Amino acid sequence: RVSGGDAFPGGLLAENVATGNTATGILVEQVPHPFKLKLRDNRAVNNGGSGISLAGSRNQLKDNLAVDNQGDGIRLEGNGQRNTVQGNRALGNLDGGIWVTDNSTEGRIQKNLAIGNAPDLVDDNLGCDGNTWRANDFVTRNPPCIE
Repeated sequence: RVSGGDAFPGGLLAENVATGNTATGILVEQVPHPFKLKLRDNRAVNNGGSGISLAGSRNQLKDNLAVDNQGDGIRLEGNGQRNTVQGNRALGNLDGGIWVTDNSTEGRIQKNLAIGNAPDLVDDNLGCDGNTWRANDFVTRNPPCIE
C-alpha cells in the first residue's frame, strides 16, 4: 500500500508480487497531484479484492499482470486524470479486467490484454469522458466508446 504520506514525486513501484492478500494486492491511494508514479512489471495474483488499484493523476501503469483476483484486475478510481495504462494483462478476474471509475478522466488505455474477466474493459464515465481506449485486446466491454 502506498498513500499520500508515503509518496515521492516521480516514484517507481516495480517488479513486486502481491498474491493471496485478503483485500487489494497493490493499492496506491490519495496520491498528490501531479505525482507521476510509475507502476511497472508488477504481478497481482489471487487477491481478495482488486489486483492493482490506483487513485491519482498523471501516473503510468505499464506491463503489469493481474490474474485471478476477486475484484478488478486493474482499477483506476477517484478524481484521477491523465493516467496511462499500457501493455498490461488482466486475465480471469471476477470483476472488470481494467475498470475506470467515474471522475477518472483524460486517460490513455492502450495495447492491453484483458480476457476472461466480467467484463473485460469498463469505463463508468459518460461517453468515456475524454478517456482514449485504443488497440486493446478484449472480448467484452461496457460502454461501446471503448475500442
